[in-house]
Amino acid sequence: MEKLPEPFNMVEVEMRVKDKTPYVVVALQEATRMNALLVEMKRSMDELLLGLDGALNMSDKMEALARGISTNSVPALWMGCMSTRVQEVSRALPFSLPFSRKALPRPPTRAQQPTLPLAATCSSPPLC
Repeated sequence: MEKLPEPFNMVEVEMRVKDKTPYVVVALQEATRMNALLVEMKRSMDELLLGLDGALNMSDKMEALARGISTNSVPALWMGCMSTRVQEVSRALPFSLPFSRKALPRPPTRAQQPTLPLAATCSSPPLC
C-alpha cells in the first residue's frame, strides 16, 4: 500500500488550468476518477488487512478483493471506480490478445538477422 500514489490535489490542478478545452475537461474528469479509485483501493486494502489479521470478519467483498489480488486481476470493487473506457478495454483485452499475437509477426532474433559488412549495406560508408 505504500506504493499507492497520493491522490491529485484537484484544487491545485484546477488553478493551473488556463483554458478548459474538451481535452482538459476529460483529463480533469479522469483525474477525479483516479482519485476516487485511489481512495477506494487504500480503504479496501486497509479493510482487507484488518480482516486477514482477524480484527474484522471477512466479508464477501473482502474475499473477492483477496481473490482478485491473488489472481492478478482487477477486483470488481475497484472496476466500478474506473471510467467506462477503462472498463471496456480491460474486458476486451483478454479476448484480443490471442488474436494480436497471431496477427503480428515476431521480430527476428539476433541469431536470425543477417550480418552484412558495412560496405554491403551502405553505398557511401562515410554518410552511413
